[in-house]
Amino acid sequence: MKVPQLKSGLEELTGDGVGHRKLSDITQAWVSGKSLAEIADTFFEGDDFTTKISKTCKAVYRDLANNAAWGLSALSKMPSAGLDFETMSDEDKRMLNNLPAMLYHGVKTEEGVLMRMNSVPRSVAETVGLKFKEKRTEDGSLVPKAANEYLKSLQTDDWERMRPHAAKMSGDDYHKIWRRLSGF
Repeated sequence: MKVPQLKSGLEELTGDGVGHRKLSDITQAWVSGKSLAEIADTFFEGDDFTTKISKTCKAVYRDLANNAAWGLSALSKMPSAGLDFETMSDEDKRMLNNLPAMLYHGVKTEEGVLMRMNSVPRSVAETVGLKFKEKRTEDGSLVPKAANEYLKSLQTDDWERMRPHAAKMSGDDYHKIWRRLSGF
């Protein structure tokens, strides 16, 4: 919050107190898969739900997805960030490099990011990503082309098995949304 370009974009979310707890809590809720409605009810005030949702969308899609993801990416590359890339394992480097994408897409795993990049709805991206990881290519890498082929191979029944238990959408709904968003 000491970088002027970041501070101006995030100060509405910082809240009061040490450590800018509100920003941290909203970020954690977003990346852990909380819905916009849950985030609105928990962190924002307003006369009505529409006002709270509007504040939430602004916070998530403008402030977190743009300002915070960019800032996290930039700050993690600065020599003064205190990160010793020389002694870090390849796994830790990959995880650190994926953090901005996880924040941007609102998921907490590399597989979730890959699925979001392939137009999978956020509420099911982690589960679909996990299933893809179980069936991934022989070399063990998470290749975008392989992910796209995997998604093309999924049937409505597969989407039904992977949808969240409390979801109001059916597997067919998820399948149709993915097809529409991905251009198939």
